[in-house]
Amino acid sequence: MTGSIQHKLLRFCLASTYHSKLPIFKFLTILLICTSILSCSGSEDQNTLKVTKAQLATGTYKVSYGFNYSPVDEQKILAITANLDRPSQQLVFTMQDGTKRTLSFTPRNESQWKGDCATMDGYVLDEVADLTPVSLQLESMTFSTPIASAKCSPNRMILSVTTSESDSSSPVLVFDLTK
Repeated sequence: MTGSIQHKLLRFCLASTYHSKLPIFKFLTILLICTSILSCSGSEDQNTLKVTKAQLATGTYKVSYGFNYSPVDEQKILAITANLDRPSQQLVFTMQDGTKRTLSFTPRNESQWKGDCATMDGYVLDEVADLTPVSLQLESMTFSTPIASAKCSPNRMILSVTTSESDSSSPVLVFDLTK
């Protein structure tokens, strides 16, 4: 809606409510309708959403929680750390007993990143990376085709086999950046 039409509509709304002797309910109803109409119009870029990119940070991550692991392994699972070295494109998992699993970290093209964490004016585009070799075993958890992805910020990493959050049967580990 152009500025001149907005101004005419605003003048009409104010004139029809201010000079009339409407009951308070009708006055408020007209005022609400007018402000609703005006709030739906605005600048040309009003429908443009702000996109923030969340690329995983280089550093050490520690498991915060997970899903679909054997309950007897809980302490071992919570002790797992992951060290992401972006320059060498490696992600190294360290188990509680010191055993290490080194994987190649290959970020996907941004067109395959996942939109997440929507707000009124934007959303976050989470980085997604493929991990190889496939079939990663971490204690009682098996990731047949492991992927790592950011979760709304560079400080949270999700290890899973899918970017879909609706698959409740897949193993998932959530890591937070420690340093």
